[in-house]
Amino acid sequence: MRRSSGPDAEALTMLEVRELSVADRHGGPIVEALSFSLPPAGSLAIVGESGSGKTQAALSLLGLQDPALRVGGSVRFDGVELLGAPASRLRALRGARIGFVFQDPSTSLNPYLSVGLQIAETIEVHRGLTREGALAEARRLLEAVRIGDAARRLAQYPHELSGGMRQRVMIAIALAGRPQLLIADEPTTALDVTVQQQLIGLLAELRRTFSLALLLITHDLGLVAELCERTLVLYAGQMMEEGRTSALPSAATHPYTRALLRARPHLDDDPDSPLRTIPGALPARGESRRSCVFAPRCAHAQAPCRTTPPALTPARDGRRRCHLGIAEIGVSEARGQ
Repeated sequence: MRRSSGPDAEALTMLEVRELSVADRHGGPIVEALSFSLPPAGSLAIVGESGSGKTQAALSLLGLQDPALRVGGSVRFDGVELLGAPASRLRALRGARIGFVFQDPSTSLNPYLSVGLQIAETIEVHRGLTREGALAEARRLLEAVRIGDAARRLAQYPHELSGGMRQRVMIAIALAGRPQLLIADEPTTALDVTVQQQLIGLLAELRRTFSLALLLITHDLGLVAELCERTLVLYAGQMMEEGRTSALPSAATHPYTRALLRARPHLDDDPDSPLRTIPGALPARGESRRSCVFAPRCAHAQAPCRTTPPALTPARDGRRRCHLGIAEIGVSEARGQ
């Protein structure tokens, strides 16, 4: 991933996140020293188990986190610092240059307003169209996200739509301001496999049509493979590994990434066999972090892993946080650990 190192390089980076930290009111870490960048029209996935800090990291980029949480570090969009920025500046960005698809459309959409009015509101606020013009544009957006009979759907309310259609409405709202960056937080959660696949195809098509940069938050590695060029693996608020998505299945170098890949079900699995899991659980928020946070669940952990936090170091075309060399992990796996 290109890093900003001067005026020319700066222009290649749309979103630059440096040492982002999110903590609760007692200082318990939720996200720790997270750094990444995203170029215009680029794509990055942040993956990990539920509770790993993915959503809180995404929300904090735009000041949408719980006000009781403490956020530090730097978030720059087109060179402008967002952390600590006035509320008026953030409101001007949200929905306009940066669109956000929230995780649960059933709670994110207003049940008392029609679908058309909810899309039109963003268009009126950020693009200055009249109500009539905004509703006409809302209809075009519903057609763009493949909702049939768009004119009729404009007058309907969220409860009249299926889960997949509500998610498409959320995407239409996120696109209404013509953003450059789309942040999608678990966009296929609770949808059946067929609808998930339709949404994956839709997001890929929208990226090409609108030249969107995409920041995808997900636990679904299959979704990542189809949508994102790079993947960042998050565990207990810490980056474990980051690199090219296409290389992950064959060249993942971190034990946690490999465990996630092994836990994915496969078509040739015995349907009667239990699903593979990662033993143990994420550390509690206030738990000591004077060792590798993944060590208690890692089949390859050695003495240094339990006494010293590993640093983030370069690895192949990305970065990883692990004391062990790739060869050591391979030997452990060969022995069946």
